Amino acid sequence: MIRLSEVSLAAFLFVLITACQSASPDSQTQEAPPGLNLSLMDTSANPALDFYRFANGGWLDQVEIPADRDSWGAFDDLGKQTSEKVLTILEATIEKGDFDPKTDQGKA
Repeated sequence: MIRLSEVSLAAFLFVLITACQSASPDSQTQEAPPGLNLSLMDTSANPALDFYRFANGGWLDQVEIPADRDSWGAFDDLGKQTSEKVLTILEATIEKGDFDPKTDQGKA
């Protein structure tokens, strides 16, 4: 006769193995992989002489500081992108129609 602990162990292992199997990949793809963006580096600069230019040269060449700002950084750029995405979502919601003021859409 099989003891209860052996049955429990077998059931636990079965659940563990089935839970650890990888699921099918999502259909959504990321815009860019996380991590360092090597295209923002200036590999033509000598890192021994000017490491700041070596590490940030590509970004410095691509980005312009807005006229109304004293400085501009990667987090400012992310904030701008986020604000634009939120505005797009709100505009799409407004176009869909009239919403009850008590709903989240109506409050927005």
